[in-house]
Amino acid sequence: MAKNALLIFSLSLAASVNVFAQEISSGDQIEDPKKMEEIIIFGTKLGLTVQDSDVSVEVFDAMRLEREAIFDLDDVLLRSPNVAISGDTTSMTIRGINRNGASGGGQGVTSNVYVDGAPAASAALQFGVESVWDVAQVEVLRGPQSTVQGRNALAGSVVISTADPTHEWEIKSRLRAAQYNTEQYALAVSGPIVKDQLAFRIAVDKQSTDGFIDNVASGRSLDQDYADTLTVRSKLLIEPNVLPGLRIELIYEDTDSELGNSSSRVSASVPVTDPAFRDYDPTEGNTFADYSQNSIDVQRSIADIAYSLTDNLQLNGLFTYEEVQRDNLLGNLKDLSLFPNNGFNDDSVETFSAELSIQFNYDRLTGRVGTYYYESEDSLLFDVSAPFFDAIPNGIPGISLDPADSQIIARVTDGTQTDNYAFYAQFRYELSDSWTLAAGLRYDHEEFETTGLQNLLEIEPSSCLITVPGNLVGMPGSPGLSLACTAVLPSDEVSPPQAESYSAWLPRASITYHHSEDISIFLSVQRGYRAGGTYVQSTILDGIPVTLQESYDPEYLTNFELGLRTYYPDHALTINGSVFYSTLEDQQISLPGPTGNSLDVFTANVGETEIYGLELSSSYAATDSLNIYASLGLLHAEFTEFPFATQVPDSQFFTLNGNEPELAPGITFSIGMSYKHASGAFADVNV
Repeated sequence: MAKNALLIFSLSLAASVNVFAQEISSGDQIEDPKKMEEIIIFGTKLGLTVQDSDVSVEVFDAMRLEREAIFDLDDVLLRSPNVAISGDTTSMTIRGINRNGASGGGQGVTSNVYVDGAPAASAALQFGVESVWDVAQVEVLRGPQSTVQGRNALAGSVVISTADPTHEWEIKSRLRAAQYNTEQYALAVSGPIVKDQLAFRIAVDKQSTDGFIDNVASGRSLDQDYADTLTVRSKLLIEPNVLPGLRIELIYEDTDSELGNSSSRVSASVPVTDPAFRDYDPTEGNTFADYSQNSIDVQRSIADIAYSLTDNLQLNGLFTYEEVQRDNLLGNLKDLSLFPNNGFNDDSVETFSAELSIQFNYDRLTGRVGTYYYESEDSLLFDVSAPFFDAIPNGIPGISLDPADSQIIARVTDGTQTDNYAFYAQFRYELSDSWTLAAGLRYDHEEFETTGLQNLLEIEPSSCLITVPGNLVGMPGSPGLSLACTAVLPSDEVSPPQAESYSAWLPRASITYHHSEDISIFLSVQRGYRAGGTYVQSTILDGIPVTLQESYDPEYLTNFELGLRTYYPDHALTINGSVFYSTLEDQQISLPGPTGNSLDVFTANVGETEIYGLELSSSYAATDSLNIYASLGLLHAEFTEFPFATQVPDSQFFTLNGNEPELAPGITFSIGMSYKHASGAFADVNV
């Protein structure tokens, strides 16, 4: 199945102004535009080129992003073999492994996005679109990256590196218009403050669209997937002459987004286990459909410090802080004019990370040794209100409320704190001119604590009275019994805090054979993991309602990979490929309990998956203006162990063994060509 089912044609005009241009002296050589330059990847933290690396990676440098008219991270993922998304970045799968796990169980994720070294919180990715305006490079690394990056890298990772300040003036801009009232206004300015010592860069990107999804459940066009995003990023580069070898880069980025949802929820009239569900039409007869509005503010601060102690040693320090505030408004589409049911989500996430490392390069031996600390605090407040009458069972006549429009309010609060400590080391040793041996090891320790879930019910106004007919309370003929509405509310649900900790050793090793300067082959094995966590389950034991606090263990991935790297710079051709085999064990699976209610859910390490496949990527500069590119991904992912429970009498269990995970297409491919005229106009056609 093609990754893009539609043929996309993009035609854009780009304006670029170089205020100052470097003069070419008589001794300078003008490079052949067709001759390709080697690309350094940052995700491995060793400064390796793509051709020297021993990982499967799809790289989008600034030239490729512009040439192929790629405007956001979703476009990048859609053009990467064996990578798929549905809705937003948080749903991405890498080699058949969903970022949120096979069934949504687990509190960590299997892959993460890094922006200039800062791990992006899920709340920042869930509804937002990560713009690639003024981005120097995006890397999609497939396969476990846990040895290098630690937590949340079991399936792979996405590494975004934004453009650095320059010591020469540079200005570029973009104006873009497309269907559905899609618009983009972007500007980037860079230049010196103190010659060769202090430089700045400022990038601004404004994007908006009405979206292409109409909510058919309501029968009205709502532009439900609208988006309006403003990103401002500032960077300061410090390279003081008084301290040669010191490089400090300070980054601040602020993204404000107003977004709708790409989908609605509906309540089906039949359960999914009923054969009649296959014929169920979600646009007819549904009882519930959400219209969601999201306001997201992401602020990110980064300090990236490097100091060359000697010609062979470099000290590195990376410090990041991210704050995400997500407000979510939810309205019910039963009556668009009144919105009688509404909700409010307030999700606040703060993350801090610090990494100190020493990088060394001694002739045949290179490597990096470092320590890492990560801290995250996530607090959630969820309010939902509805008319009190909606909570009264249908078919009970004679019940009345005073006032009649009284509301029932459910207020849920929850919070988590995560602390992660790690030590890692990785080495590369050139055994000879033809053979290179690489090895790495990481010790990762994670502590997880919840503040305790609180589910409280309130009535507004608090003076609300409910009158129940006398025949329902054993007083036939009586006009009824009046009670405070609060008297008929269910009890509040409160769970105490939980705390767990997990540790893991994460090794990797590879050997590379260099057939020539242009061709190399590598064989690697590596281990990835996703930390365990805790859950609260409201269920029934021996006929008594109870609240259980339990925990589950980490899940692990072992990956074997054989890769080919070919690089012909004089012919402007690259062909890279990998074949891999992985086993995913102790998967964290979310299962329903016996009562069938939404809180009777538990997580267990009961899943196993077998994964193998192939990835190919190639690029060829046919002329100075025309580039042809193609990629192919073949994937087989199959559950070898996956118990599942249906919410039917006796909670019968059956197995999903032999099935493939969701969003794990067997074939993904992309092929296209791009053309850029000397005037700056360019076109891209791809499938």
